[in-house]
Amino acid sequence: MNAADSPVEAPGSVPPRKPRADDEFTLTIDAFDARGHGLAKSEGYRFRVQRAAVGSTVRARVLRRRRDDVEAVAFEVLDAGPRAAMPSCPHFRACGGCSFQDLAYDAQLEGKHRLVENVLESRGLLASGVSVEPVVAAPELWRYRNKMEFTFSNRRWIAPDEPLGVDASFALGMHALGLFSKVVDIRACSIQSEIADRIVDAARAIALERGISAWDLKTHSGLLRHIVVRRAERTNEVLVNLVTSADANEIVEPFAEELTRRVPGITTIVQTVNATAATTAVGDHERVLFGPGSITEQIQGLSFGISAGSFFQTNTLAAERMFAAV
Repeated sequence: MNAADSPVEAPGSVPPRKPRADDEFTLTIDAFDARGHGLAKSEGYRFRVQRAAVGSTVRARVLRRRRDDVEAVAFEVLDAGPRAAMPSCPHFRACGGCSFQDLAYDAQLEGKHRLVENVLESRGLLASGVSVEPVVAAPELWRYRNKMEFTFSNRRWIAPDEPLGVDASFALGMHALGLFSKVVDIRACSIQSEIADRIVDAARAIALERGISAWDLKTHSGLLRHIVVRRAERTNEVLVNLVTSADANEIVEPFAEELTRRVPGITTIVQTVNATAATTAVGDHERVLFGPGSITEQIQGLSFGISAGSFFQTNTLAAERMFAAV
């Protein structure tokens, strides 16, 4: 913070207290950063606010401060602003997956355009005549992701409107916003395919019916850790990667068999074993439980074999446009 940004203090006045954890501020969001956090300025500080859309005015709670940068999370929207959008997903406010469902898509594109311009400007490139073309819009805004990873947990996030004493011992979904130790039990995800929704629902039901334990982040115990669903846009082939903490053949193989029975569209199932404390879907070894072990996607006349651990652009239709441009 330079002198021009510092709060002006009257002679003899007491300087304002620096923001601390749990302090609350009313902020108007001007832009967003590369992580999708809303940006605002107040009392000489720069705020990066989770779940705050551009143009909105929010009440935000401070999480932490590093010098002049303050991280916060919005807990109340006072004014949604002129470019607000209605989130498609019922889990949006709690889930830590998506950032922009409450912001109009054209405003998202403008914000991303500004991010690129800011990077080039900071390196003096805009002054030398470099220009940034408009962002190419995605062909589809919903059901576009060809890969989603969900977490099993024995610590379910409880919504504020749920009754006291509800069972929180099992969840399959995404980590709660800003709370890595809790998992939101996702019943539907509007950015993945419909068959992926059915797979996640079936996996949850099978685990609960058979009493299969979910991973405990604190004690590093439990069998089920993650389920990763990949679907090829052009071939409709579907790969399921079940990540467990042990081989447990007598449990995992019947689980996979029942999953294919309940969701006939599954092409292949792979088991990845991760016995470490690291909470990733990458493991020590893997084996094929059903099908060939990989799926095939087609882009621009080329065929791509995609395995459980492959990297592939998660938006296939957008990837087609990128490939064509290259």
